[in-house]
Amino acid sequence: MLMKVAGIYIHHILTSDFTKKQKNWVSNCGSPNAPALNVAGLLGGSAFVGAGEDSSDGGALYTSEDGTRETGYHIGATDSFTGWAEIVNYNKEKKQVYIYYDLEWIPGIHGNDVKMATLIATCGGSPAIKLSKTGPTNTTSGKFYFMEDGKVLGARGHLHDGGVKVALYLNDKFSCASDAVYGSKEGEGAVASAASIKTISGMTTCNGPFPVKKGDSLKLVAIYDLVKHPLRETGSGKAADVMGRMGVSFTANK
Repeated sequence: MLMKVAGIYIHHILTSDFTKKQKNWVSNCGSPNAPALNVAGLLGGSAFVGAGEDSSDGGALYTSEDGTRETGYHIGATDSFTGWAEIVNYNKEKKQVYIYYDLEWIPGIHGNDVKMATLIATCGGSPAIKLSKTGPTNTTSGKFYFMEDGKVLGARGHLHDGGVKVALYLNDKFSCASDAVYGSKEGEGAVASAASIKTISGMTTCNGPFPVKKGDSLKLVAIYDLVKHPLRETGSGKAADVMGRMGVSFTANK
């Protein structure tokens, strides 16, 4: 998200429940018995809410959009949290930035506990996102494996400008895709003309649930198209780095 008035670009804000320990539910790519290197959990503990320039409006959801699913992120009375933010200042002068969280919660423990993992399309495949100035490119991850029975509740991709979508496959079958929405907050959106498109303003959500069994596989495909969407430039005029990731939410069967 580029805060135009302040000239501040939020690459990501990650949070973790430093106290909470959860059973591993997904493996690293190509290693069925080794837990995934969870980008969102690098702070220690269990990954909690996070946001980036392409997902700040949608927020984190631990139930269905209508609130009827009996799931949530369980928090203990004495849990501690830690956060990590990467913010870019496009101004010449220093800026003071404040970060706050707007959370909805209910007392007590209700339903199944939701687990989160942020997986990357460059795990087990290409070491970097594939790009071409002539058209679309696909970067396909190796296979991640489920370490317990349960349900994939939903997923949301994370891309940089130039990205089109992140697709999720279960057992090599397409399940859903999280599409990039281009445009500004002032209403240009996905229907804007090519001349007005500037940056990713959001990512659509993959809505489950998708039942899975222990040993089932998951893979990601990150799609970029530099003909339709140019890369974002840094302050020096060089192309910024690119990513292809997906945050996946899961709940184990009781």
